Amino acid sequence: MIRFRALLVLVAIASASSTAVIAAQTPTALVEQGIRAYGELEFEAAAASLSRALRSTPGVEITNEDYGRALIYMAATQYYREDPDSTEALFEQLVLFDTRQRPDPLVFEPGVTDIFEAVRRATKAITVVVPESTTIRVGAPRLPISLY
Repeated sequence: MIRFRALLVLVAIASASSTAVIAAQTPTALVEQGIRAYGELEFEAAAASLSRALRSTPGVEITNEDYGRALIYMAATQYYREDPDSTEALFEQLVLFDTRQRPDPLVFEPGVTDIFEAVRRATKAITVVVPESTTIRVGAPRLPISLY
């Protein structure tokens, strides 16, 4: 009976620890982990976490906000890893994803934001924002559509 209880305790501990590991590997957690590593100037660790967050995981989707943040921090990481081609490609992907997102000039140095601005000017993109549902009325003065 004691062995059975010990086995149950071990199974419970293993189950709890595997659940914590799975929860820590969500895209949001990986983005946060990458941002922390970036802040600590651990660019290899930041690149590893952010690239894992950006890769699609079956059944677990990254939010639009996390995707944009991951692209910004990954591009900045590549800047510090002295990979200008990857930096530009990631910023281009960001502009094509959402033209409204930008690296914060209070967080990122001018070298990073300057590259972003150059890529933004060179990349032709439009973001269209529409409500999930709308009613179009004849004679209404405008449609609820925004272009950026």
